[in-house]
Amino acid sequence: MELQTNRFRHPETLEIPEESVLEFPHGLPGFESQKSFALIEDPPYLPFRWFQSVGDPDIAFLVIDSALVVDQYKLDIAGLDVECLELIEGNDPEIFCILVVSEDVRYAAINLKAPIIVNRSRRRGKQVILTDERFPLRHSLLRSGPRTRATEA
Repeated sequence: MELQTNRFRHPETLEIPEESVLEFPHGLPGFESQKSFALIEDPPYLPFRWFQSVGDPDIAFLVIDSALVVDQYKLDIAGLDVECLELIEGNDPEIFCILVVSEDVRYAAINLKAPIIVNRSRRRGKQVILTDERFPLRHSLLRSGPRTRATEA
């Protein structure tokens, strides 16, 4: 399928597989009208990926797998989220965090407070807002020393 994007601030048409399109029944906070996003996995940019709105080429979020940045970032996915994501036991979802990048890349951060949970087998996603204070809105992406340890029971 062809997908229009302005992820690099200029129009671009990508050819993506249909299975990369995920349904977000509730949209994303602040973008509730956007229900379909493609997970773009562009090899030259891995481990970074994009969630690109299928309906609006100007809406794209740069993301990274949380496990690559934060050790033991475990979430207790509540009943409503399990239902929305159509999760079944033994089918662990993927957890992505949105990157916040300023002009100075040294200050790049990930949002641990509002991860995007994805069930690829059902092609469903949901962004959840965590109330646990251990998870900051901005967690440094480029920090010296070992990765942060954060868990949620």
